[in-house]
Amino acid sequence: MVTHKGEHQGARPSKRLLLLIAALLLAGCEDPWAAEDLAALASPVAFASLSAGNNSSCGLDATGKAWCWGQGTATDSPRLICYESLGAAGTFESWCWDRPVPVAGAHVFETLALGNASFGIDAEGTLWGWGYNANFLLGGAPPTTTLLKAARVDDTGTWTFKAIASSSTTVCGVTRNGQLVCWGEPNIITSGALQPCAAGFGKCRQAPAVIGTTTDWVDVAVGIAAACALNTAGRVACWGLGAFGELGIASTPTCTVNGIAIKCLATPTVVSNALTFTSIGGKGLPFCGITTADALYCWGQIVNGTTIVTPTLIQNGVLDFDSNGSGYCTVRAGGTVWCSGLFSATGSPVQIAVPGAVVGVAMGLQHACAWNVAGDAWCFGDATFGQLGNGDARPIYGPTPRQVSAPYKY
Repeated sequence: MVTHKGEHQGARPSKRLLLLIAALLLAGCEDPWAAEDLAALASPVAFASLSAGNNSSCGLDATGKAWCWGQGTATDSPRLICYESLGAAGTFESWCWDRPVPVAGAHVFETLALGNASFGIDAEGTLWGWGYNANFLLGGAPPTTTLLKAARVDDTGTWTFKAIASSSTTVCGVTRNGQLVCWGEPNIITSGALQPCAAGFGKCRQAPAVIGTTTDWVDVAVGIAAACALNTAGRVACWGLGAFGELGIASTPTCTVNGIAIKCLATPTVVSNALTFTSIGGKGLPFCGITTADALYCWGQIVNGTTIVTPTLIQNGVLDFDSNGSGYCTVRAGGTVWCSGLFSATGSPVQIAVPGAVVGVAMGLQHACAWNVAGDAWCFGDATFGQLGNGDARPIYGPTPRQVSAPYKY
């Protein structure tokens, strides 16, 4: 059960608090988020790209400025306090934002990647991170803290990056000289014998390590216990643990983890020499990629427990996609959005009514966001932590798109 303290903290004008109190009285306490002080909103942001994490969303505008909303955003702006019950472990408190806020530090980023934590690469290839520091993904800060300011990931040394991907427990990046570098969950990045994280979730520390010896990588995706990367020839190679087909190969060796034999690969291994990919993605148990023929192929546990052990055609005419542990969303030719998993009662892809011609889509843990040619962002799914960005921060859920609002003036 998730509850919220509905009072914004910080130097927000008191007029908004008065409006909220008045709205509560008039509405009989049915909807504490219904009243908004629209005079305190700035101009809308036109987004050039979006990324979605576990309980947060971020986007870049045309100048490379990052805007985020949801849980664990790096800003000094006024915010909500969200409380998440952890049963016998007590109550976990975290910061949440229900509308876009600028990432602190005036950074200019070229790309973003969100998981439990958030990451951005600037024009020099420097990697910055913020949010929840599970598995020391953000470096040496305590693993249970939330960084509210973007900070350089100190374990990455002199490496500079051109691509980055993050899951709940692992981060992998492609350096500017084409190397793969990963850190976090030891299962994925340790070469040779694969070992589980003995200290438990959020408390392990594995220093960044170079994966393999080749230097022709251009992009990477990280799942729960495996990762896949794309090279300059358009081939996708995967490594890690493959209990659910996420390695993309029918016959693989096994490793013993916690006394159980699980398919595993210690180094990147090509999933298919017959397919040429232009992109790769995935954050959970499935991985997917778009081929040069605009066809989406996936492998792993896709929807409703269905396991696919080798790359299999899912959809034709796909311009963009993203996937997580529960399904996938695609942008088809013509700019329409189609999603499976959480957003479909049958498991088959259903159209999501995002206005305008959509150019891209991003999936989080239980929400997704899309943006159209005009730069308007629309999100749908869970709103518990404000990750839809429309002024709501309460446990509501559904496939109806909600437009990401203009940010507050501060």
